[in-house]
Amino acid sequence: MTVEVFVHAGAHRTGSSSFQMCLHLNAQTLHAVDCDLAYPARDGVPGGQLKLRLPRPRDTIDAAARRVSQARKAIDLCRSGRPRLVLSEENLLGRMLHFYQGRFYPHRRRRLVALRTALPGPVAHLLLVVRPYDALFASAWRLRAQSHAMPDFASLRPRFLSIREGWPEVVRDMRDILRPRAMTIVDYRAGRESRDLLARLVPGVALADLAEPERRLNTSLSDAELRVLQTKLAEGMTPDLARRAARFSAWAGDTRAAPIASFSEAEVRRFQADYEADLHRIAIMSGIRLNRCAAA
Repeated sequence: MTVEVFVHAGAHRTGSSSFQMCLHLNAQTLHAVDCDLAYPARDGVPGGQLKLRLPRPRDTIDAAARRVSQARKAIDLCRSGRPRLVLSEENLLGRMLHFYQGRFYPHRRRRLVALRTALPGPVAHLLLVVRPYDALFASAWRLRAQSHAMPDFASLRPRFLSIREGWPEVVRDMRDILRPRAMTIVDYRAGRESRDLLARLVPGVALADLAEPERRLNTSLSDAELRVLQTKLAEGMTPDLARRAARFSAWAGDTRAAPIASFSEAEVRRFQADYEADLHRIAIMSGIRLNRCAAA
């Protein structure tokens, strides 16, 4: 039986966990239109079973082949024989860690080729949410800073600014490697609800029939809390204890704290100009539908 695959590819820091919670809340509605669901249990999302491990940069050819086989099995474990599959995973392109090295998903092509091989059928529709670069890099740093001792954000700014590839290159590779019949790119600033994205992704699902998660998942600590947490991690405290210390510190509620991860006004203008130019490049690509923020 041919399986149609509908892929929500994230990306990072664009509400992927909330989208996966939306899949859980609307599982019965999706099953009624013949969709199996494959998504991870990351951030405590109920019903998540997908444990997708795509090839890593250091993998040999044989190791990469084993990962493709494992990925196929991981996807198959989420299926129950329905002719459609909705797959949501934010790590398809690679890790955010490479941002700190001045690279933008540098191993994405290898991972996308592996994903294409592991999927049980052709990609009917692929949806990717993209975010402005300055906000993406700052949010990525903040997320990792909640569990790791991090270099000062200011010391990483030159690496972020040195990145030359961006969303157009990612979109091109996803289109050319996964070869979806339809591909939708959504500007994160448009503020779409998770249920709106789901209705866009899967034909036959009415927006009015879908429930929206009550709260967003995977939100960051405050700037004041992150400063305390980073201090505790640098002192050798475990991440769990450091987060507890940060939440109960005397400064946890200080809303006047300066941003711990921010760019200068000139840098923000540079990133925003790059982002707008890149959205234009995406808009004129063949086979791509772009949903932009109305104010952009």
